[in-house]
Order: sequence, then structure tokens, then C-alpha cells
Amino acid sequence: MKLRLFAALFVLLAAASPSLAKDRALPSPALWRVADADSEIYIFAAAPFLPAGEAWRSRAVAAAIDRAETIWFEAPSADPAAQAAAAKIFQNAGRYPEGRSLSEALGDNSASSLASATQAVGADPAAIDALKPWAAFVVLSAELDRKRGADPAAGVEAGVLLEAIGRQRPVKFLDTVEGALSVLTEMPESDQRALLGHLLADWPRQDERAPGVYESWRAGDTEALVAEAQAPLRDAAPAAYDRLVAARAVALADKVAALLDLSDEAFVCLGVALIVGEDGIVANLAARGLTVERMDGAP
Repeated sequence: MKLRLFAALFVLLAAASPSLAKDRALPSPALWRVADADSEIYIFAAAPFLPAGEAWRSRAVAAAIDRAETIWFEAPSADPAAQAAAAKIFQNAGRYPEGRSLSEALGDNSASSLASATQAVGADPAAIDALKPWAAFVVLSAELDRKRGADPAAGVEAGVLLEAIGRQRPVKFLDTVEGALSVLTEMPESDQRALLGHLLADWPRQDERAPGVYESWRAGDTEALVAEAQAPLRDAAPAAYDRLVAARAVALADKVAALLDLSDEAFVCLGVALIVGEDGIVANLAARGLTVERMDGAP
């Protein structure tokens, strides 16, 4: 089974409907310029999904890529070797040993929700029941996206990567596949259960909320994105939120800040849930005394 491991890592809501209008003005997703005395970088908040036919490149984003000498991503999710490493990690760390099951670990109420979600996406119940909670979260999130027609090869980060390759810009990464996945694989099991429980409890509202999440991203409305893509997890599973968003944002902010010591200008493309809000990367960088400004005409 091909898994959208990296797309699912920080997607706190599911993919948007692909039926949105296609003949409208360019989007204005959030873009920041971060600078010190002699260097600057651009930080682009990438949507975790892109409905069919929708654009991701605004004029501000195109101009920032024009200026950038190096394009940075979180981890090499499109690299075949990294995908093989991710699959190996999933196989070795994502399954219960024989004699244990996910439904048993979740208890009766959540196990019932798990069965309903598994049926809804057409997944194999036995295969899901063999997974640890973090792995089930990844699989069900990916299957939900796939069921709605999301295409990982046509997503925002994939689009930026193709742009970088087409412009012959060097592509680099802030972390390895092992480091990116460790936020899940090393999560205490109680927090894993809370993470999966949040997804299952929110399952009936996924279709209702997803188009709004995409529209908020498209408009660069970071306050709405915090409310829609961060707050529900923070409220339902605070420890999982701290690990997946708050602590991860601090770790990545350290690496982004270090790019200012390099001689070339950088364009950094990361998932929106890691960037926005008081716990996000942008707030972390501003708290360090760096100059941070919106470049996209914030709403």
C-alpha cells in the first residue's frame, strides 16, 4: 500500500473537495520574509492538499522563488530512497506484535468508531487492526484523502519541488525521513491513542470542514487556519499537539534561523500547520528578534 506518510504527518484536517471553482483569481497563500542584518529567507505555508485544477502559485510566491537561490523542504518525501526508508520504519515501528490489536488498545467506544472509519474508506479491517495508533492515523488520513480524489503528485509541496527542479535551483532539506517520522514513532502510546481518537471523533465532520480549510489557506487567512487546523487537535489531544506542532515548530525554527547564516537566499516550503499561530515557526522566529513580515497582502 502506497502511503502518503509525509502528507499525513501534520495534516490535522483532511483533504478539501475537488469540486471548487477553477476559473477565479490567483490564490494569496501566506508568505513571510524573515531577515537579519545581512540575509533573508522566505517561508511559504503550503496547504496539505490541492483540489484538482486549483493553482498554488501567487505572484508573491513566484517572486520569492525568483529571488531564492536554494529551495528547502522539511524532509525528502519524494526521494525513492527516503520513501523506502519510510516504508521500512512503518513496517518495523508501526505494527503491534502478535497478540495485540488496535481495537483492543482503543477500547469499545473508539473501536466502534475505528470500524466505521475503516469501512468508510474501504480499508482492510484486519490490516488496520494490526497497526499502532500513530500508523492507523497515517493510513486513515491518507485513505480519506485518496477517497476524495487528492493526488499527492499534484499537491502544493510537489508543485514547489517541480518548480525548483525546472528552475535548476538546489533542493535541500531541514530534516531526514527518520527525524520527520520520529515525532510519531516515538510518541507515547497514550498520546497516539488520543491523536487517533481525535481523528475518529471528528470523522463525521471531515467533509464539512475540509473545503473551508482550503479556502482559508487560499486567502492567506492564518487566524482561520489556526482555528481550523490547529485548535481542534490542541483541545482534543494537547500532548499530541505539543509534539506534532509546538515542539516540532521549535525544532524546525532552529534550523530555519540557521539558514540566515548562509550566503544564499532561501525559500522554505513547510506545511501550514507548522507555521501559523502562536506556537508556529513564524512566531518562534519573531520571538528571537528577527524581522518577520508578511509578503502576500495579509487579509
